Amino acid sequence: MPELTLEEIKDLIQKRKWGTLMAIDGNKPYGVELAYTFESEYIYFAYSRPNGRISGCIRENPNVAFKICEADKRARAWRTAIIEGKAEKVTEPEDISRVFRSLAKKLELPENFYDAIVESFSNNPVKSTLYRLPVKEVGGKCKTEEKGYNKLLES
Repeated sequence: MPELTLEEIKDLIQKRKWGTLMAIDGNKPYGVELAYTFESEYIYFAYSRPNGRISGCIRENPNVAFKICEADKRARAWRTAIIEGKAEKVTEPEDISRVFRSLAKKLELPENFYDAIVESFSNNPVKSTLYRLPVKEVGGKCKTEEKGYNKLLES
């Protein structure tokens, strides 16, 4: 399978809206699907439950992987990328606000859609479940043999 270049991986990250965050829960893997945004060489994601399972996983072991995929309707052509690294908690109020506005824009929501969450995280950064993951350790593959791959790149 052909490898994606770093630029192709960044294109996929920018284009998609959802990915799977994978973490370690004790000695077992655990994953959740999350909306994310991408800016300044980081993927940003938030989990809604500060005491939820994924939040506990990240507290115990911040080493995570984030997987993003896209495929044509028959999965004959596809691209996939994985980003690995340490999740870093975002606690600065201006960063929290900027990231949630970016996420709202990516999800085609009103700019102030997440204002209540922004206020909550900004007033109590310890409870923030907003994280960032550097896009440094990456890998990606694609299946290009089918004509559908060109349609993936166009959509």
